[in-house]
Amino acid sequence: MLSLLILLGTFAAFGVLCLKPKWGSFLIWMVLFTYPHNWWFQHQVLPMNIGVDDLFCIVLFLVVLIRRNLLGGIPIRFGFALWTITAFVCVGAVAILSGSLDAPTFERAYYIKDILKLCVYWGLFYAILHCIDDPQDLRRQFTAFAVAAVIGGLIVILHGLFPGRMQAWSNPLLIDIEGVTGRATGAFLNANGAACVLACSLALIVTAIRLQYTLAAKVMMYLFCAILMVGILVTRSRSGLLALAGTIALMAFFGHNRRVAWMIILAGLAVGTLFSGMRQAVQQRVAVTYDSAGGWGKNVTGRFDTWKGYFETATPKTYLLGQGHRAGIARNGSETHSAYVALITVYGVGGMIWALSALMGFLKRAWKHEPWADPLIGIVKGGCLWALVTWVAYALTADALSSQYPRYLLFYLVVLLDRAAFIGAEESEYIEIEEELAYLDQLPAHPVDEATAPELA
Repeated sequence: MLSLLILLGTFAAFGVLCLKPKWGSFLIWMVLFTYPHNWWFQHQVLPMNIGVDDLFCIVLFLVVLIRRNLLGGIPIRFGFALWTITAFVCVGAVAILSGSLDAPTFERAYYIKDILKLCVYWGLFYAILHCIDDPQDLRRQFTAFAVAAVIGGLIVILHGLFPGRMQAWSNPLLIDIEGVTGRATGAFLNANGAACVLACSLALIVTAIRLQYTLAAKVMMYLFCAILMVGILVTRSRSGLLALAGTIALMAFFGHNRRVAWMIILAGLAVGTLFSGMRQAVQQRVAVTYDSAGGWGKNVTGRFDTWKGYFETATPKTYLLGQGHRAGIARNGSETHSAYVALITVYGVGGMIWALSALMGFLKRAWKHEPWADPLIGIVKGGCLWALVTWVAYALTADALSSQYPRYLLFYLVVLLDRAAFIGAEESEYIEIEEELAYLDQLPAHPVDEATAPELA
């Protein structure tokens, strides 16, 4: 039954994509956040174990390129988002190639696949960038992403409650010989990655509550927040909890929706008080943070040793060109567990330059105020900024740049903010011209001097 539903859903998704490219750009988040990785891995539906999520991204890019750019007359949108993502793909590809020459522990096909994966990212966000034309598209993107994140959070919760029945959503690489998958991940491949996406989605939804005017809509948004918060707790991710707690605390004092932030804080305390099992599970995870017997990667000392090891094994070539995520693991035995360590030791000088440039461009667009712009523009910008704060906090203790879903999220924030800033500036300019014309129409007519009339003519 599950196989039939998955296949029918896949055909329906591709049908929608071919008929309505914009709908495909909204639907992609449902595909990514509910994708049953283990089911596809076991059935080997596509050759070389190509994921249907990757195939969907490729087809979406081709459909948008043909139907909207070539046939629809929409010019390529060169700007902050396209250059930021293109630059990262170039930096990442150079780092992967550099690492493949120095640490060929894995087959070369894996390194090539990593580069192709970067190209898939580029194609996906190129397509989304060219499917957002006006504030209504922004609203639909915002809504589609939020709904998909909530459904993804529900899958994480079910995965935590019924791990045996939810094996289809497990990461096939994390299943041991006894069929145990460890912590709940849902469709996000990794518990920490799941917590990152859910925490950033929660920050987006908190800002989106200002868009709702009816009681029923606001209640629905509060329900979304509750589901996402429970999903984060189910993952037992310390990085995710740290990111969520820090962002919500900042929102409670400096955000526009301070009431909602305080409600989330109180709700978290209530969940910890009423559900002892969940509280104990989280406490156990937090307790080993400073436990010297916690083992590699499970305590602060282990993380510092990992960061130190990456700098010790780095060579001048590594600092210059990078080594890529896979070669870094081969050389050091683990990932960096910090995006900031990875910037220089995995992606090299290019990674540092890219990060600083992207951050400055992001903040410039997030803080710039366009007069007369649709209020939705400001809300989207605020949501992207708070989501970035959450991502930055999560990246302290996790390599969010190399992890699949946190990277999806970061690029999406860049695209969403870029389009919001451009649409807002375009609307403000149009309204300003309209007001100037209206003002000129109200000016009294000046009589023309008959002596100078021929000269004026």
